[in-house]
Amino acid sequence: MSTETDTFSLPDSSPNEVLGRVDEAVCALDDEWRFTFVNGKAATMLEHTPDGLLGENIWEAIQEIDDSIVGEKLRESMDTQEVIRFDHYDDSQERWFQIRLYPSEDGVTACFYDITDEHGEQLDLQRKRRLFETVFEETEDALVVADTDRRITDFNSAAERLFGYDASEVIDEKARLLYADPEDYEQQGRQRFNESVPERDETYIVEYERADGTTFEGETLGTSLKGPDGETLAFLGSIRDISARVEHEQKIKARNDALRTFHEIATDESWPFDEQLEALLELGTDHLGLDIGTFSRIDGEECVVEHTTEQDGTIRSSDRFDWRETYCSLVVKGGELVAVGNTDESEYEHPVDSEARFESYIGVPVVVDGEQYGALYFSGQTPRQQPFAESKQNFARLLAQWIGKELSRQQSRKRAMANRKRLRQIIDMLPQLVFAKDEDGEFLLANQAIAEVYGTTVEELEGATDADFAESKAEARKFREDDLAVIDSGESKEIPEESLTTADGEQLICQTTKIPYDPVDHDTKAVLGVATDITARKEREREREIQAAAMEAAMDGIAILDDGEYIYMNQAHAAVFDFEAEELLGSGWRRVYGEAEIERLESEVFPALERDGEWRGETLGKKRDGSSVNQEITLSLLDDGKLICTNRDITDRKAQERKLDRQRTRLRALFDESPDGIVIHDADGNVLDANETELETLGFDRETLLSMNVADFEVGVSQSELKKKWAEMSVGDIWKVEGEHQRKNGETVLVEVWVNKVEVGEKERYIAVDRDITDRKAREAELQETKERLNLAVEGANLGVWDWDMQTDAVTFNEQWASMLGFSLEDIEPHIDTWEQRVHPADMSVVEERLEAHIAGGAELYDCEHRMKTKSGDWKWVRDVGKVVERNAAGDPTRAVGIHLDITEEKRSKLYLEEERDMFAEGPAIVFKWRNEDGWPVEYVSENVTETFGYTPEQLTSGTVPYTELIHEADVDRIESEVDTHSDETTQRFSHEPYRMVTSSGETRWVTDNTKIIRNEGEITHYLGYLIDITEQKRFEQSLRDSEQSLRELTEIASDVEQSFEEKLSALLELGTERLGLPYGFLNRIDQETQHVVKAVGDHPGLQTGDSAPKSESYCRKTMTEERVLSIQDAAAEGWGDDPAYERFELGCYIGGKITVDGDEYGTLCFADRASRKHAFDDTDHAFVELLVQWISYELASDAFESKLQEINETAQQLITAHTREKIAALTTESAKSILEMPVNGVWWFDESTDTLVPELMTEQARAVLSEQPTLGAGHSLAYDAFEANEVRTYDRLAEVDGLHNEDTVLESEALVPLGDHGLLSVGSTEAQAFSQADINLLEVLSATVEAALSRAEREQELRETQEELKQSNEELEQFAYAASHDLQEPLRTVSSYLTLLKRRYGEELDGDAIEFIDFAVDGADRMREMIQALLAYSRIDTRGQTFEPIRVSTIFKRVTQNLKMKIEETDATVSTPTTELTVLGDESQLIQLFQNLVANGIKYNTGSAKVDVSVSRHDERVRFAVTDNGIGMQPDQTEDIFDVFNRLHTREEFDGTGVGLSICRKIAERHGGDISVESEPDEGSTFTVVLPLGDDHDA
Repeated sequence: MSTETDTFSLPDSSPNEVLGRVDEAVCALDDEWRFTFVNGKAATMLEHTPDGLLGENIWEAIQEIDDSIVGEKLRESMDTQEVIRFDHYDDSQERWFQIRLYPSEDGVTACFYDITDEHGEQLDLQRKRRLFETVFEETEDALVVADTDRRITDFNSAAERLFGYDASEVIDEKARLLYADPEDYEQQGRQRFNESVPERDETYIVEYERADGTTFEGETLGTSLKGPDGETLAFLGSIRDISARVEHEQKIKARNDALRTFHEIATDESWPFDEQLEALLELGTDHLGLDIGTFSRIDGEECVVEHTTEQDGTIRSSDRFDWRETYCSLVVKGGELVAVGNTDESEYEHPVDSEARFESYIGVPVVVDGEQYGALYFSGQTPRQQPFAESKQNFARLLAQWIGKELSRQQSRKRAMANRKRLRQIIDMLPQLVFAKDEDGEFLLANQAIAEVYGTTVEELEGATDADFAESKAEARKFREDDLAVIDSGESKEIPEESLTTADGEQLICQTTKIPYDPVDHDTKAVLGVATDITARKEREREREIQAAAMEAAMDGIAILDDGEYIYMNQAHAAVFDFEAEELLGSGWRRVYGEAEIERLESEVFPALERDGEWRGETLGKKRDGSSVNQEITLSLLDDGKLICTNRDITDRKAQERKLDRQRTRLRALFDESPDGIVIHDADGNVLDANETELETLGFDRETLLSMNVADFEVGVSQSELKKKWAEMSVGDIWKVEGEHQRKNGETVLVEVWVNKVEVGEKERYIAVDRDITDRKAREAELQETKERLNLAVEGANLGVWDWDMQTDAVTFNEQWASMLGFSLEDIEPHIDTWEQRVHPADMSVVEERLEAHIAGGAELYDCEHRMKTKSGDWKWVRDVGKVVERNAAGDPTRAVGIHLDITEEKRSKLYLEEERDMFAEGPAIVFKWRNEDGWPVEYVSENVTETFGYTPEQLTSGTVPYTELIHEADVDRIESEVDTHSDETTQRFSHEPYRMVTSSGETRWVTDNTKIIRNEGEITHYLGYLIDITEQKRFEQSLRDSEQSLRELTEIASDVEQSFEEKLSALLELGTERLGLPYGFLNRIDQETQHVVKAVGDHPGLQTGDSAPKSESYCRKTMTEERVLSIQDAAAEGWGDDPAYERFELGCYIGGKITVDGDEYGTLCFADRASRKHAFDDTDHAFVELLVQWISYELASDAFESKLQEINETAQQLITAHTREKIAALTTESAKSILEMPVNGVWWFDESTDTLVPELMTEQARAVLSEQPTLGAGHSLAYDAFEANEVRTYDRLAEVDGLHNEDTVLESEALVPLGDHGLLSVGSTEAQAFSQADINLLEVLSATVEAALSRAEREQELRETQEELKQSNEELEQFAYAASHDLQEPLRTVSSYLTLLKRRYGEELDGDAIEFIDFAVDGADRMREMIQALLAYSRIDTRGQTFEPIRVSTIFKRVTQNLKMKIEETDATVSTPTTELTVLGDESQLIQLFQNLVANGIKYNTGSAKVDVSVSRHDERVRFAVTDNGIGMQPDQTEDIFDVFNRLHTREEFDGTGVGLSICRKIAERHGGDISVESEPDEGSTFTVVLPLGDDHDA
């Protein structure tokens, strides 16, 4: 045959044109299967053009025909050469065709006729089938179809993957092979897979078994497939592996159950701590899936087991281990959780305990009061398959945190409980004598100190009296009198000084305080006392007084500097600069130095001082008037940086030195012009120098004399004798001798020679001063007699006499002068140095000033009082009086004489009086002297009275304010009476119990006194005494008593489990205001820059509950910056006057503390008053407020956590009802924002197709920070890493973290919370370390809730889609059931009627069996009809119901009782229905049917006299009905099954019925959005509870 294309067309064009116009598709093929003709219809059907097919082989051009029915028929027609007709459905075109094939020897012609319209129904079925097959194969759920024999007929690909079977392996097999438990298979067959069960959809969970023997939990949606006639054709099961979900839900449930159990255990205050701990260890082992839970304490290098759940004895309580050999070492060293799922694969190299080989371990440090206490750890004997999840780790942390906090609280409680014991120990340790005695004087309490004083033991002393042990009976009587005075008066007593004789006779001086005491364990009044041994203190006080006086009296100036400022100086130091000491205190040292000297000190002196620690030298100071003062100073640097400076004014000395310098120039002249001859020679006697007088006296010239030896002009003494005498002399010695000198002319002259040995340039030199005494010797003889008489007079007056040769400085002292200083004349040198060396350095300047004034003629006598040093080193005061008695021709003094008078005793008396005056002026005591006249007029009062009482001395001594007017009116009579009592003939001194005095401003102050009686010739003229202000002591004692009472009340309030936190807070605020004496108490919460008053007491208009104020205008802004309690006694005086807080609230005094919750600042607790406070807040006030702050902080933390947990649980209800991801995301972000207070957050969903986290939603606050929500991929973000690891991750400082998606982020903290495999929640903050552990715990609870909601939403969405697909089929089935029920009832009625007619007409002819058979048949037909009617009613509940309207409850039950009237009467039943105005929203006819069924059942299922009671009550927007009967009841495990269709509990012989009535009741209740349940016991009756929506707001 030709291959040309045009040969395939028919030769005659007319037939071609005709075939081309027909409606059918026509094509012709030759014997080689090539197209020879194709009309347009055929080409379109084959999806080609006619030209494109002509000449083409059909099997190549249309390949899909080859394996189709069309290809098969084409070959058959060609082979048989027979015409073939058949119908065919084309899937691609969804059309039906009738195909006719006309064969010939040359080929075949095919005609296609579209008969789709004629096969519409078949086409629809075909489409549905294809849809079913597609869904069946493509669905992700395993689909299994079984026939009525439960043999598997269909098994889709998902089922093959799920079960591991190939479809061919299970087709025609019983479905039993898919079940893990054969009993489940049988049970499902009974309940769901049998032909009697109506078509329905029901989801249930069964354990299935795979081909490899493994099992899984399968969520199954089962339905029966019915034919048009209602016949069950097959059963379809949609199965999904929910093992992971079940496991996850179980984990969530287990975690929530564990948290709930933890909360119950931890908050149950009735449990002892040990039992709580044991319960929590058991809870931990159960929740973590481990074998042993242990809590250990770290003791040095050992780990001490305190509690354990171990039962086999491997680990026991009190066991000790070297913690370095356990995993505890990792916990202790790292201070953080250690989790080891498999020790063989652990990253930690440290071994586990050798005695108990653990294969898995998790441990957490336990911290108590900020210190590591020990470790909580759980261990298992087998390795874990998976690492410990973050939730498990957090649960372990939670347990450890609670244990740490509870141990802290327990230790606090133990400390509180041990107060009495500790107090006893402290009392015994106190050096003070602590005691308590009852009215009989017996010791109720005595400490070790008082027992030792009495020479006995505490045990012997307690129960005895003072008289039993006291060495002095008088002392015992005095103690007894004081004790009774305190007990009888009920007032405390201060005893400044009292004597106490010890067992060994030592006399102690004690300062004692006695207060009334009400012993808890004794029914008697008592006195509590504390006596302090002040014997040593009194001695030290006397020593300090002497030292202070000496320091102040020192001639040298003494000062102490700190950081360049004077902090102490005596007057002598200040006087150097002409200042008073008070003027320079607080000033810098530069104030008393000039610029040049300051520069020298800083550049030269201070570096040396810093290097050596000390410096001595001279400086040039600056006086008040700017003039200079020379001073000699010593600087000493102390270890603490302070500087001690001593100084002495050497201005006069420097002037003297300058004077001496000037005199040196005149020295030679004076040397030469001296009236005495002076010779200077060496040790051999060679003359080295001589003055002009000596030259004139001897008659030699200078040259000659300088070549001579002293022996040359000494008469009667050889050179060797002289040299021997000179050698015996020491440097500084003076040898006085009288002799004769020979002149050049041979004459001799009587001389008096003073030889002074000196050292000049390391050479010994001798200065010999000789004086012609020829005339003096004559006068001496004349005066000898007069002198002897004078000596007698001097000795009688005990005067020290001195005679000073002012030219040679030789001084003659008498015996009295020497003995006055403790010397003999032989002990002292007769020289002026003897006097100068013994004058007190501090007095020398005055002595020199007075002496120079007399010598210069400015004073007639030299008269000066100064101190002299005695032989014993003491100082003695003398009055030194002298006079110049001789002068030379030039008027210069040459001789002076004088006396010393010992005035030490006079000075000592005067000094004592001055010190006593200063002591009272500067000390706490106030001296009063008043006359013994009416009102006790004040004659004298010390200057310090003004500071205490406000009066000036002038006001009090003026007579206008007598002493009695100062005494408080409540005490004046007692004081006057006691003064009268003591004013007897023998009393010298007395004192009063503390009493009150009134200041000039009206303030009351407490005082103690000591009064001396002054008499004149036996008559009392004056009283002299001193007062000591003890107001603060009294106030402190009262404060201690108030604190003790407040602590008891606080403990009672805080431990009252019946009160809520709000009630406790109000009570504590009231307690605080009462305890502190302040009218306002308030708890504030600081929110950003605003102060919100959470709770307040008092009537301050700006501080009421709910008030707000800017933080900048509050006292709290300062309180929030303090770590301890802030107190303000007087706001105006302390600089708050111009503060916005003072201007807004006008609070004069204030005390408050900062409250923190979980490490976050919450606000403040404050107490205040408009008025200032007279006294400062003491330590007890601060401690009390601090205690309140700690309690409120703890309660708020607990309340905040529980509140947020409750809010999350409430949100869970909304999440569970949310059907879309969008709604869940919105609820999640809002919950994190509003409940957890984390406004910066967002949600991402996981897109499996792109393997990324895609953004869903973020808050406005997050948008403000991030601007846009990015898509997050693997390896590019921390968030994706956390999602992929499925663990919560927290970053406290993002700036220090690598791998950020956005390196420029402004966030400082971030928490990343996976939502299972659905997505991720991210929360952030612009603050570092923003998220606490409590925040993380709450985020985990929220994530678990969201994850469950997402899983549920997905399941529900899938179920809705499946239900939507089946809805149409169900509706059709319902229509079929409705029609079938009518069609079935008619034959049944016919059968029943004819059988009844048969019995009536032929009854007499039929035997008994026939009659019985007819009755059975009629009865069966009737029951069938009733069942059909019941089913019809059941199917019509949802489809034929009426619109809901408000219906009166009374109307419903009126209709019910009317409908059942005959039945009630026949059975003599009692039915009680409610009288109420309540309404429900619903379908009236259906609700009547519901309650009629329940009441009828109550009557029917009863073997006695039936009683049915119906009650009704309203609960919010719901109405609850209770239908109670006294019938036969049922087993509790049957109360759920009875609502299933056809589920009967009794045979028809026992009770008739269809088994559909209660099913109808439940379906009606569910249609109304309500619920129905039953509670029952056999033979006890039943109560059916029905809940329906409220119709309107009418109340019953």
